[in-house]
Amino acid sequence: MIKGRPLDAIWAHYERIDGNKAKCKECGVEFSALVERMRNHFNKFHASKDEATPKKQPKIDTFVVKTTPSQQEQFDSLIAKFFYANNVSFKAVESDTFRNLVAGLHPGCKAPHRKRLSGDLLEKTCAELEGALSLEGKFASFCLDGWSNVANDPIIASSIQADGSVYIVDICDFDDQKHTGENLAKTALKHIESAREKYGVRVTAVVTDNAENMNVMRKKVQEVEKIEQYGCAAHQFNLLAKDLVPNSIINRVVEVAKMFRNCHQPKAWMGQEGLNKPQLPSLVRWNSSLNVLKWFVNEWQKLRQIVENHQDYLMVLEKMLPKLFEILPFFNSQKTQ
Repeated sequence: MIKGRPLDAIWAHYERIDGNKAKCKECGVEFSALVERMRNHFNKFHASKDEATPKKQPKIDTFVVKTTPSQQEQFDSLIAKFFYANNVSFKAVESDTFRNLVAGLHPGCKAPHRKRLSGDLLEKTCAELEGALSLEGKFASFCLDGWSNVANDPIIASSIQADGSVYIVDICDFDDQKHTGENLAKTALKHIESAREKYGVRVTAVVTDNAENMNVMRKKVQEVEKIEQYGCAAHQFNLLAKDLVPNSIINRVVEVAKMFRNCHQPKAWMGQEGLNKPQLPSLVRWNSSLNVLKWFVNEWQKLRQIVENHQDYLMVLEKMLPKLFEILPFFNSQKTQ
């Protein structure tokens, strides 16, 4: 007897005839001896629920969540947009908790590496968003500013404001150039042209702060472009506040603000009275000097009451009470003028 592959259990209901045909023992129907066809025939016409033969063994694919390359690319794009839109650190994409989250939502998906978030995915997302913009022929204001990043590298960034929204034009490293008005003007003209090519807008004005090199830059740009030039209004108000109020007054207001902002007990008392935390002056926040003065003028009565109610806090009393009473006459005199 020749041994070979064992017959399927479905053959118990059929007879083999002519080698490659099968005959149903129930109804006598003959057809090709294909196991799948034999099983379907028996289950459909003759078997009860209990007698029905088992289906073909499922493949391992049925137990695995597959992710096609196109699906993975879509997942990568969605994850990248989440990070960009919410200003999340790219380092978070490599954390175990985030990877577990992605695996839990779709087991076949893998989170992209942070280098991809800062590389091809960022470029692809930018190109996609820029392609979806509809700014052709619209008027836009061009803004340019410079600062130093965390590595103390000088950065120049430009943007446009059009249709009520702000769009980045370019960000460049200015390390190899001096921050003169002439060099800034060359960069500004280059970025203005980039804004026209990238967004199709009509640049009608240039807005910068009022630093001397920026003033020179605006004049140089106007000689070439013949467009309106404006200094930053917030910067102008900040400079105006600093000019109108003596430095001695501003310094004392800042000392009071620091005391209530940085010391635990005065900060708690201020919170109990429902006072807002003061904003300290900063060179990069143009309205900060004006804000700290407005805070003091609006809240000085409550601040004075806080100090008088807590005379046991002698260090605060000695440092702040004289300053409060020295500052107030100046502001009272301004109100009467």
